[in-house]
Amino acid sequence: MEHINAHVSAPALTGPWRLTAGGQMQGVDMTFGLSTGKIRKGQPLRISARIAPREQAGFLYTFDGALGDPEPGRIKGKLRIRPVDAKGRQSPPHGLSLYAFKADVLADFNEIWLKKIEAAPLSAAHSANTVTGGAHIILGSILEVETTLKAARFDLDYALGQDTRARLFGPNGLRWLSDMTAALPQDILLRLDLSVTNLLAGGETLEGLRMALDVSSEQLAINSFSVALPGQTSLSFNGQLLPDTETPQMGGAVELKSGSLRDFVLWAMPERASAIAGVWSGARGRLTLDAQLDVTPDSFRLTKGEYVLDGSKGMIVTTFSRDAKGLGHLDLRINAGVLDVDRYAPSGLAADKGKSPVADFLDLLAASMGMGETALGVSASQMHIWGLPMRDVAISIIANPDLVEIRNFDIGSLKGAKIDMAGLMKFPGDSVEGSIDARVTAPDGRPLWRLLSGLEKSGKDDPKWLRDVGKIDLDLKASAKS
Repeated sequence: MEHINAHVSAPALTGPWRLTAGGQMQGVDMTFGLSTGKIRKGQPLRISARIAPREQAGFLYTFDGALGDPEPGRIKGKLRIRPVDAKGRQSPPHGLSLYAFKADVLADFNEIWLKKIEAAPLSAAHSANTVTGGAHIILGSILEVETTLKAARFDLDYALGQDTRARLFGPNGLRWLSDMTAALPQDILLRLDLSVTNLLAGGETLEGLRMALDVSSEQLAINSFSVALPGQTSLSFNGQLLPDTETPQMGGAVELKSGSLRDFVLWAMPERASAIAGVWSGARGRLTLDAQLDVTPDSFRLTKGEYVLDGSKGMIVTTFSRDAKGLGHLDLRINAGVLDVDRYAPSGLAADKGKSPVADFLDLLAASMGMGETALGVSASQMHIWGLPMRDVAISIIANPDLVEIRNFDIGSLKGAKIDMAGLMKFPGDSVEGSIDARVTAPDGRPLWRLLSGLEKSGKDDPKWLRDVGKIDLDLKASAKS
């Protein structure tokens, strides 16, 4: 508190005393009021206090208790906090302004204990959103606050005033968390242990939320965070958030376990759920992922990603960012023993399920070019996609609005055939220029032709021309300029 202007009065030195004052708290004009009972030797002194914003919206703090209860040097009483509107106008409540707080207080000159903390919604319709707990405050140059809170049910969508996924997982989610952290006064250190049995977020009930945080204005240390998500999914994280007005950063270790990965992805990405469901029509996927996660408002990086997907182990590294024009930059690297895309997208990766593998592949390239820049690297001992059983696969492709570069597209065996392809195609303006080189070799070309022509899938007999096909050793070079 600063810039205090106070008036103190009493009919006698023994009271009762009255104090009224004005001042500022964190730059906000406040009014202060204090009254006491009459001082009587050997008896507790009754005290009432009130703090409220002068004109701005904020909170009204009231305290009623006694000094010298239960022993000399201690204060005991009840603290109540309620939201108040700015004078002359009323805005829709949200966040903490939806709640009234109360607690039993026991304090001395060194410590404060808050017992029976209760944060209850002002609206009776949301009374189930009540939070309870306790806190211990150590007074000094640094105010240390240790608090434990719990709730049987908490509607996060109600508290934040919108779908939680949009607030927390959207592009501004990290900035919102950063602003909340940076708003903490510099001389306060908060240690929070929070547990919620049922958390309503994004229209879904999430179970078993637990978090332990150390918070200051300079960083938010997430000592532990765990929650059950849709799709029989559990998420655990520990790390830290560094608030910054320009680029806040969060990083740490993440563990994801999902019994139905498809259901989790559909919940986490509601704006793309329809398109994803149209392609992901196969197995739901059981996933375990351990990785290092680093996030800023404009970028996402997952490194050291070790996963097991339906029993198949692999490594994944991915980075996503947006430039000043809003274009995305995606870099995805997968190293797998077995990568069975057909298991999850049996009809291919394009929305049009009737397309051939080549047309499907070209559609994916076109979509990648429209997103911004996409870099894809895949290495797999076995890979199944578009009904093609491949072995010893190594693929590296870059696509952006100006070019498609196939650095390597190598298949060690596709029905006995070895395929190597590389090339660069540029698209300056409305023209196209570049070339692609490919080589296909096979001791017996019939299995490959049967697969590519659809005969294997149809079960029909080989036509006469195919019976005469033998060894394949084919070099192709395609050039274009217009």
